Amino acid sequence: MNILTLIDRWRILTKRQVKLKASYRLTTMTSLVSVVAGLLSYGLLGSTAVVSATSSTYGMSLAAYLVSGVAFSPIITSGFGMFNPYLTSATVEDIMVTPIGLRQYLLASASFTVVTTLASAAFSFAAATFLFRLGFSYDVPLLVTIVVLGIVSSIGLGFIGLGFQLLYKQTNVLSWLLITFTGLVGNMIVPVQVLPNALQTASLLTPQYYFFTGVRIALGSDVAPVGLILGGLALYALLLLGLGLFVLERSLLSIRLNGTHRWT
Repeated sequence: MNILTLIDRWRILTKRQVKLKASYRLTTMTSLVSVVAGLLSYGLLGSTAVVSATSSTYGMSLAAYLVSGVAFSPIITSGFGMFNPYLTSATVEDIMVTPIGLRQYLLASASFTVVTTLASAAFSFAAATFLFRLGFSYDVPLLVTIVVLGIVSSIGLGFIGLGFQLLYKQTNVLSWLLITFTGLVGNMIVPVQVLPNALQTASLLTPQYYFFTGVRIALGSDVAPVGLILGGLALYALLLLGLGLFVLERSLLSIRLNGTHRWT
């Protein structure tokens, strides 16, 4: 083995270690941004303008606003990691002996997770409503429709997340980005009306805004036309599902052609 071969191998291994160390720096950066986003969210939440926005704009108390956001949040914020546990080296045998396609296998495997997420959201909402003696006016068909569209959106996000997981071995950054962004501008815990104009515009471009606003309309708020919110969420659900299927297919094709372990 000549010296040039040794140097080349050293270069490859060193480059790999640099990439691993860079991932820790990314973790530090994401943690810092999470802290800043949390401070911004709760700073806005603590202002008197929030109480005014929830009562005058949404027609509900601050407690009712928060409960309706936090209780239903797992439906729309846990999508990226939905399918990751069901497509690993430990599940290859299950996939090979299951007489259905890959996507059908993933959906069937994750169905119990979806059911438990819905049960958890319903229990959390009912418990908080009882404990804080909150009053809502229920439009059950609309609420069911919003929840179903939220699930479809999460499935689309799940396929996108799985595609990234297969290629890059992690989706932590995507999940972090979704949760952090939703908490700040997704109308989950901070009314968009108290945000700066630029962030208000950004929130209108997110599916989370339509989901959480739709939930509150179904619970008695008249903050926005129901047709606009329902149409926006339905459009996002279809787009995310289509994009998710496309990303997953491209990821599988890339793996078949190139693999996923690149040393250079």
